[in-house]
Formats: sequence, C-alpha cells, structure tokens
Amino acid sequence: MLDIISDQCVSVAFPGNTSIAKVLQSVREIVTKEPQYSVIVDLSKVTILSSRNLSELMMLRNTLDQNGQRLILCNVPFQIKCEFRVAGLHKVFEFSQDKYSAMNALQIKNLPE
Repeated sequence: MLDIISDQCVSVAFPGNTSIAKVLQSVREIVTKEPQYSVIVDLSKVTILSSRNLSELMMLRNTLDQNGQRLILCNVPFQIKCEFRVAGLHKVFEFSQDKYSAMNALQIKNLPE
C-alpha cells in the first residue's frame, strides 16, 4: 500500500511478501518524477526479503540519495534485521522503530492520526 503522507514523504507498507519488488520499483518511478519525496518503508508484515527485493531497496535508496532525500525502514522484524546485518547492509540503510518515529526523523510536521 502506497500512501502520500505529506508533500515531502511517501509511505509504503506491504500486505505480506507479495510483489515487494514491483511495489518498490513503482515507488522508485514516483520519486524519480517527484524528487521532493523521502520514503518510509514499513516491513512489519514481511517475513523474508529476496535478493531481488534487497536490490530494489538499494536502487530506491540510491535514487533518493541522488535526490537529496532519505529512505527509512521501519517496523523491521528481528529476522529481517538479522538478514541486513549478515549482508552488511545494516550500515547502508536507516532504520526506525515505527512509522511515527520515522516521520519524526524526517521532521514531518503534519502527522496523520
């Protein structure tokens, strides 16, 4: 699910492991056309990340870096966080405990209720 939180932030949540790479690819297309957006990705319902999903996350992060924006991963399950650590990607990505902490880190003023 894609949600435009503000004029500076897009939030993405997944109903499960379905179509993660396709959704991330769509988000990358959006931020390429609309470079003002930072992105919060909620991984709470994700149980496994494939190499394709990790690749899409990396490409999204690189696009956002080029735009001067940020990618924050939130609600990351322990197993997924371990995958990031084993792959050495825990130093590459920015993590937040939950969506509201991520929004606070991005200094989004109008938090949705």
